[in-house]
This record gives sequence, structure tokens and C-alpha cells, in this order.
Amino acid sequence: AAGYIELTIQAALGKLSELSHVHLNKICLLLPQAIKNNRAVYFDFKIFIANILFQFAEQNLNAKNSDECFYCMNIIDELNLPPNKDIHLLQAKAYRIFGRKDEALAAYKKALDLS
Repeated sequence: AAGYIELTIQAALGKLSELSHVHLNKICLLLPQAIKNNRAVYFDFKIFIANILFQFAEQNLNAKNSDECFYCMNIIDELNLPPNKDIHLLQAKAYRIFGRKDEALAAYKKALDLS
């Protein structure tokens, strides 16, 4: 798996436009597992993937596709990045839209704490 991650990283960093959903799905399955197994994952790559996932989460939120939206946000959480106001605001919006009020309030509070 680690070899595939390294090759995918090289491909992903080379040409973002050629990063297919197949690649992204593989990364999303393998990256959290690599992190849990204490494999070194470059911080810049985590940020790169989080940004792509953030865009997909926004697109799915706008399309009212809750499963895909929360899937993207859960993977972002598993990357163990420093707190990010934009991500918390997206989470709050998604939770609100999909009727999860307590989680929406908690996410808004996290975003406010970072302001």
C-alpha cells in the first residue's frame, strides 16, 4: 500500500487536473490507514488532499448529497490537521442543512474560537 501511496502522491502533485476520482478514493482509503500506522505523510500533502476534499465536500453539500459531503469531511478529520476555521464553518453549514443542530452549534463554536 505504501508504494501505491508514494506513486499516487507523485502523480497527484504533478498534475492536479489528472487526479481522478479513482485516485482520490484510493488516497482516501489508504491515507488515514497510513497515518494510523505511524507512516510519515508529508504535511504539505495532507493539506493538498484536504483542499481537494474540501472542494468536493462543498460541491456535494450544494448538491444536497449528505453521504459524500460527510465522507469528505470525515477523511479531512482523519488527516489530523491543525484546526481550520473554513473547515469548521463548512461542517457547521452541512450539519445545519442536514438537520444535525447540536453538531452544527459545536462546529460554529470551534470556528468562532479560531477567529
